[in-house]
Amino acid sequence: MTKATLPKVRRAEKLRPKTILITSPKGGSGKSTIARALAVRAAQLGHNVVALDFDAQRTLTKWFSKRPEEGRSNIRVESTDFDGWSTRVFDLQNELDVAGRLTAEILIIDLPPGVEHAMSTVRGMIERADLVLVPTQPSEDDIESVEPWMESVRRLNGRAAYVLNRVNRQARSTTDYQNRLLSTGRLCPILIPESEEVKKAHTHGCTVLDITLRSEVPKRFEGLYSFVAQEIGI
Repeated sequence: MTKATLPKVRRAEKLRPKTILITSPKGGSGKSTIARALAVRAAQLGHNVVALDFDAQRTLTKWFSKRPEEGRSNIRVESTDFDGWSTRVFDLQNELDVAGRLTAEILIIDLPPGVEHAMSTVRGMIERADLVLVPTQPSEDDIESVEPWMESVRRLNGRAAYVLNRVNRQARSTTDYQNRLLSTGRLCPILIPESEEVKKAHTHGCTVLDITLRSEVPKRFEGLYSFVAQEIGI
């Protein structure tokens, strides 16, 4: 095919943000923790990031309000609701920075728990996401909650994966839960451990990726981001 016959790519398609949707029917699964870490790591690597906070508790928004000014480069957090979300996402396809890049090269959507009862509302979000992450803690109650939700998600979007979060590294049951999740969906190979360091960092508007630690915890979140980056093609 010669250069003259190459098909034209529409501007909106070419500049569409890479969208990561984070959702779980269970509260306390660590959705906001994962959203914060992905946003920070993407920004550290030079991407423009916008995070949409749909949770009524505004966990992500409150965290960002405490974030040091020097840590806000390339990151924006917006509190929003389900009314008009598609218009906002469309608008982000046309918002450019001074360098001509999208202000939302990566769009992270943090949904509240309980949206399985509002499938008509979130269906479009699930369908258009480049990747859907379903966090869960390694407990019987949590696994029983997320398994049917993952089945619903996968019917709309095959690009979905569990993230096993707040893992006790000493627990023998972890492998059993990994195998169980793999029987109903894909599983991110990086396990996110339970960590007091994560909680302390969030108190100051940071993540463990913002501070120097001798533990392996930051490496776990870097690994999670690497998995996501490969999945969405960045």
